[in-house]
Amino acid sequence: MTDEFANQPSISEWKFIETLKSPLHAKIAWKRCVKKSNEADLRKGVSLIFAFPDPSGKLDTAYADFRRFLSAGGITISGGYKIITDIVQTSRYEEYIIEAAANSCRLLAGDSEGIRRALVFLEDSILRSGGPFLSFGKTHRKPFIKTRISRCFFGPIKRPPMNRDELMDNVDYYPDEYLNRLVHEGVNGLWLSIQFRDLCPSRFFPEHGKHSSRRFEKLRQTVKQCSRFGIKVYCYCNEPTAFGHSDYMIPFSSMEKNPWFKGHKEYNELGDIVHFFCTSSKKGQEYLEECTRFIFSQVPGLGGLINITNGERATNCYSYPQNFFKNNCPRCAKRKPWDVYHDALAAMARGVKKAAPEAEFISWLYAPAIISDDSSSAEEKKKALRQIVAHAPRDTIIQINFESNGKVKQCGRDLIAYDYWLAWPGPSDFFADCATSALKAGVNVSAKIQVGCSHENATIPFMPVPGSLFRKYGAMKDLGVSSVMQCWYFGNYPGLMNKAAGELSFLPFPASENEFLENLAAKDWFGSQKKIMKAWKNFMKGYANFPIALSFTWYGPLHCSMVWPLHLFPVDQPVAPSWRFSGHPDSGDRINVIQIGRLQKPAGRLHL
Repeated sequence: MTDEFANQPSISEWKFIETLKSPLHAKIAWKRCVKKSNEADLRKGVSLIFAFPDPSGKLDTAYADFRRFLSAGGITISGGYKIITDIVQTSRYEEYIIEAAANSCRLLAGDSEGIRRALVFLEDSILRSGGPFLSFGKTHRKPFIKTRISRCFFGPIKRPPMNRDELMDNVDYYPDEYLNRLVHEGVNGLWLSIQFRDLCPSRFFPEHGKHSSRRFEKLRQTVKQCSRFGIKVYCYCNEPTAFGHSDYMIPFSSMEKNPWFKGHKEYNELGDIVHFFCTSSKKGQEYLEECTRFIFSQVPGLGGLINITNGERATNCYSYPQNFFKNNCPRCAKRKPWDVYHDALAAMARGVKKAAPEAEFISWLYAPAIISDDSSSAEEKKKALRQIVAHAPRDTIIQINFESNGKVKQCGRDLIAYDYWLAWPGPSDFFADCATSALKAGVNVSAKIQVGCSHENATIPFMPVPGSLFRKYGAMKDLGVSSVMQCWYFGNYPGLMNKAAGELSFLPFPASENEFLENLAAKDWFGSQKKIMKAWKNFMKGYANFPIALSFTWYGPLHCSMVWPLHLFPVDQPVAPSWRFSGHPDSGDRINVIQIGRLQKPAGRLHL
């Protein structure tokens, strides 16, 4: 493969960004022009009476969007049909009521975001009619998934393949019409990556926070921009950071100056020593509270913090399930895993809430392979994680992978779903058990899923299988889930799947999958919605046969597709991972073997 094809194009060459920045509403070609008896006729125009009290102008972008929609449909704003927004008391945030009659349509809510959602629903209702008409009737909707977090599709991450900090450049990752698209798809939160050592000057680590002022300025700008569209910004991190030689870790020299932070020791896959960050000491908890309080005090309006506290990288001394029974920390080894987690989570939540009482602290227990290992302690690990959930502080939202550890029957065998899946809707029994334990303890639950696409094929914008989301969100409703993280750094391209997720987050929940799919299709394919519904169902029927095999998803040929090098004679070389192009040779022909650093090994979860 030549450099011409191996090198990734620069961000200035990404044409899709211009598409995302372009106006959402193009000229609408109506499919019918005859009004039905139960419809209001908008062809003679409407008059807009925006009576909802909005002194700070939170709804300026929503009202401007609605005017552009009317213009795209050839509907003037100097007509007789009245569209009115006003305030009423509601039971929850974003709840709204629409009352459409012969001469007027009233949009009612108790907060500005309810009005914003009502305006989007009104646009969709007109589009589903196929003409400039509005059906009479009353609609009352309220979200059961209250927090719906996605991510900027073209934002960089502080890990491969980009290794770039979006808070240190001058790129605008949140242009107006991109955010407007997300609003129309129900997204009300976006996450971006941070590290405590970048943002937080600390009495324990005076070398930290060197360029924090620049980062905070960009973060405040981002929060302000997104808030214009009712979208909150969430910081994502893996904290506290362990001590070691990797770039993202804290150097050992800093640990030696703070010996009370020196926790569990082990060797990573490259043979390097890693010391986990001990949070059992009073100073360990002070550090966590100090950092979270500082971040949220510096950025008014920040939506919350998402922290992976289990399974992704070394953080606290029990942050890997295998450490539950082989912990050598002089302090944590004497304590139960759930006691250590409670103190660490409580410290971080305290810091968040002291600075921003309305912000959310989400603890993500990334546990994708508890029952798929071969150890006899798998059930004990599951039990320990359920105990962590059951003992979580009430100011914490517990987030767990929705499908991971699920058993899927394929080819007559029970296979284990490892990471994220769209081909199998889930949930796993493990997720359901943890959700039940959390809710019994009075702790809210978040589901980590992939809305657009997953590791099955992460190199496409989205997989058109909204039926999978219908089943996922139906299960979330039954389990009492109230928050969703909809993507990792892929699976978040605007479009069909985002829209489906947003619609499914509200009550009343559709009575059937067919009803939901047909209604979803009518907005864009009026007159052909039944055919589109059948196509989506067939897509899902075929997609359900996707191999439930980690090596095929993370290191399989699908991501290379037609440019995967086919060797006439076996070369016995590993396949490059789908999420990282740099630092790996061209893909070879051994699907079940990966190469990392100096090692080649069978595909599996890597703790680096």
